[in-house]
Amino acid sequence: MRVRCMATRAGTHEEGRVVPSTISRSVAAAAGIAAVTIALAAPTFAASPAASWDEARNSANGVAVGVSAKAGEVFSRFGTKGQDMRQNPAAPLDSLPALPYATDALEPYVDKETMEIHYNRHHQTYVTNLIKALEKAPQLKEMDLNELQRAIGTGRVPQDVKGAVRNHGGGHWNHSFFWKVMAPAKSGEADFDKAASAELKAAISKDFGSVEDFKRKFGDAALSVFGSGWTWLGVDSQGDLVITTTPNQDNPLMEGVVAQTHSPLLGLDMWEHAYYLKHQNKKPEYIKDWWNVVNWGQVSQNYDLATAGRAAPGATTAGREGVDR
Repeated sequence: MRVRCMATRAGTHEEGRVVPSTISRSVAAAAGIAAVTIALAAPTFAASPAASWDEARNSANGVAVGVSAKAGEVFSRFGTKGQDMRQNPAAPLDSLPALPYATDALEPYVDKETMEIHYNRHHQTYVTNLIKALEKAPQLKEMDLNELQRAIGTGRVPQDVKGAVRNHGGGHWNHSFFWKVMAPAKSGEADFDKAASAELKAAISKDFGSVEDFKRKFGDAALSVFGSGWTWLGVDSQGDLVITTTPNQDNPLMEGVVAQTHSPLLGLDMWEHAYYLKHQNKKPEYIKDWWNVVNWGQVSQNYDLATAGRAAPGATTAGREGVDR
C-alpha cells in the first residue's frame, strides 16, 4: 500500500491520498482521458435564510450524478474524449436539486432535524450566495455547475469573485453530490452485498483488500480532516480507486486547486453541521452510522461511468509527495 500526501496548489492543507501500489488498471487509457460531468436536475425551492454562523460560513448543495462526453469527439470545453453517458440536464447554478428521499428517510442514522437544517438552510445559503457572486461576473452564468468547478483554479473566474465562487459553488456541488450517494437503510440500495456492482466490488477488493479494509481506510481519512472538509472515493486517471480529502468546500473537480483531480464516486461531509445535532463531537459514531445509508447502487453507477473510458480532466501529480508504508 502506498500512501501519498498531496498539498493543494493553494497551499492551504495537505490532502491524504490512499493509492494501491500494485494495481494499475489503465481503464481510461485507450480512447484518451474523458471528462466527467456530474449534473443535476433541480426544481427551485424558496430560499431560506442562514440560521447560524456555521450556515453562513458554509451552506449549499451541489450535484446529482450524471456524466457526459461523446466517444471519439473532443470536447472544446475540457479537451477530452469519451462516450455520451449524460443522464441529467446541465447542473443549474441557481436552485437546489430535489432530495431523492424524505428528510426523515435516513433515520435513525441521519436524523430528520439535521437533514432539514442541512438541506433547507445550509445548502440553500450556498446557492443564494453563489447567485450573488455570479451577479458580479455574469459571464460565468453560461457555465453549468460542473464546468464552474473546473474553472475555479484555471484563471477563468475573475479574482474578485473567485473566493465566493470556490466556497459557495463548491458547497453547492458537494452537497448535491452528497444527497445522491445516500439512500434509506431499508431501501436495498444501502445494502453493499446486494446493490454494489460486481465491478465495484472487484475494484474495492483489488485496491483495498476488502470492503471492510476500504471502510476503515476511508474512515481514517475522514477522521484526519482538521476542521471542516470532505472525504472522497474516486477513480484517478489511471483507473485506480483513490481516497482523498479536501478542506472547506473544495472538491476533486477543482483543477488547479487540488493537486490531482479525479472522478468522485462517493463523498462524506465532515463539516460539523452534518453531524453535530445528533452525534456532537463523536465523529467515529457519525462515520459508522453513515455507512448504513450509503447508496451503493449510485456509487456503482458512478464507478461504471468513471471507468467507461473517462477520468477526471487535467489530472496532474504536481505538488505530490510519495511515501511508501
